[in-house]
Amino acid sequence: MLNAARNAIWRREWANVIELVSKAIASKDVPENRLAGAYELRAAAYLRKNKYREAIADTDRVINASPTFKLLANGLKCAPNATAYRTRGIAYAGLYQFEQANSDLSCAIAQESPSISFCWYFDRGQINEMNGQNDRAAADYAKAGSLDPDRARQLYCVGVTKRELGDISGALYIARAMALNPRVVEDMQSHGNYGF
Repeated sequence: MLNAARNAIWRREWANVIELVSKAIASKDVPENRLAGAYELRAAAYLRKNKYREAIADTDRVINASPTFKLLANGLKCAPNATAYRTRGIAYAGLYQFEQANSDLSCAIAQESPSISFCWYFDRGQINEMNGQNDRAAADYAKAGSLDPDRARQLYCVGVTKRELGDISGALYIARAMALNPRVVEDMQSHGNYGF
């Protein structure tokens, strides 16, 4: 069932992903070492359906299952799962819980995933902007731009986050990104599950 759910996520069949993963978890057939991945997959689908509380519950399971945590200089305690923190951060932003969203995106950024972390700076910048923290937003946007100067990838990241927060203008950003680079979607998805 999990393989079918992974295929469904690429087809953007969010309800199908949720149903398939839920059945797999309920069947108790998911091996322990794949359970966190199942919850993470379902959380991504919940996020795309704007079911933020459900996405948070699933990412909580993923993060809390971690046997190790890293203490950051600002006092945050972060598990080594950047994608779960990014998903949960966007979900918290969807609920207007900006401080928690900011903390989670800081944990995602701390994982130092060079091929994708520039997007997480854009994500955090948008959340800071939504929260009226324009200086912090500007700093995050500048950092993101310095990590990846590719304008198409920048526009794509902004569009994905806007779309996940229910802002229909996200589609325009993605369209502009694709006009600059028709392969930007494939390029970004090759770095993980960012932006299904």
